[in-house]
Amino acid sequence: IEYTLTTPSIVQLEIYNTLGEIVAQPVNGSRAAGKHSVVFDAGGRARHAVPLPSGVYIYRLTAGDKIVSRKMILVR
Repeated sequence: IEYTLTTPSIVQLEIYNTLGEIVAQPVNGSRAAGKHSVVFDAGGRARHAVPLPSGVYIYRLTAGDKIVSRKMILVR
């Protein structure tokens, strides 16, 4: 997941299942201006994470007063 910030911002990236439940939050904190890239590990190797099954997920990226939501498909 790639995004570009024009100014330094507090950024939150949340991954939701189709029931609207948050299943992961790979980014939560301050980021500098510029281009950023996040590799989302759905395999459950992150601390306290559970492997996610194949399916449709929604990610929501919040940076300052901007909110972007996109659909993504996870294929195992």
